[in-house]
Amino acid sequence: MGNISCNIIEDLLPLYIDGVCSDETKALVEMHIENCEDCQHKLELIKTDIPKVSIKENIEDSKMLNKLSETWIKNTRVDVKASTITVLFYIFMIGVLFLSMWMGEKARSTFMVQYQFAAFFINTISMIVLGGLVAFLGGRHTGSRKTSILELIFIGIPSLLMTFIFFIYYLIPISVVRSFIGQNITEITLIGGLLLGCEIYRLIHGIRQKK
Repeated sequence: MGNISCNIIEDLLPLYIDGVCSDETKALVEMHIENCEDCQHKLELIKTDIPKVSIKENIEDSKMLNKLSETWIKNTRVDVKASTITVLFYIFMIGVLFLSMWMGEKARSTFMVQYQFAAFFINTISMIVLGGLVAFLGGRHTGSRKTSILELIFIGIPSLLMTFIFFIYYLIPISVVRSFIGQNITEITLIGGLLLGCEIYRLIHGIRQKK
């Protein structure tokens, strides 16, 4: 027992470290290690090297998962934000067009230049906002399938309808809405065309990236 070879002890060390060997084997290994510096060194190497490798791999896996998670969350947030901003822009533009119409009517009825300047200023601001929105929409990354459906509902379909509003103008049954569209048909078509062009560009760019 006392003359057992180091090779046998080396084979038993993993079982000894994991605690799956019998009490007799454990005692045999410990007795040998007490008098063998080489096996003591091998035992220390096994104890230190294996955890380091395992920890390093776990850290790398964790970093990769965190990176993927952050990328997914970032893209999802951007696309949800894009849809929300676009809806707010629709509301803003409806208000701007109504205000511009009111200013125009005031200018025609009162012959006051101030109303014309106010309408021109409001339209200029709205175009600046539209330009910023187009730049934001065109620069965002492609997100998940859910967010793609979301932006299709809130950006793609409305922009398509606005672009071809002239062809569906006479199909609108509500006279007030038809009158509003008729007076602003050029602006609505322009806004829709810009947004639709932005979405088509993103679609083509995404297909090219996948290739």
